[in-house]
Amino acid sequence: MSEPIRWTRVALEARLGALEEKHTGRDLIDAIVSFAGTLTDEDRRLFQDVLLKRRRPAVLRLRKKPEPPPKG
Repeated sequence: MSEPIRWTRVALEARLGALEEKHTGRDLIDAIVSFAGTLTDEDRRLFQDVLLKRRRPAVLRLRKKPEPPPKG
């Protein structure tokens, strides 16, 4: 039996970019889940890191709730 294909972070980032160009919405989620199902456990963890890194900047740009006005 042959060894499974091993993925680098750069290759996984490129694959995710290609999936994002081809799919949107629920189709994108389905494509990501389908692709992740083909990965080894180690590569799946790396892919999860890539996904989190890709989405983290959008979360960090959220504005904080404004401070309530001082009571007085």
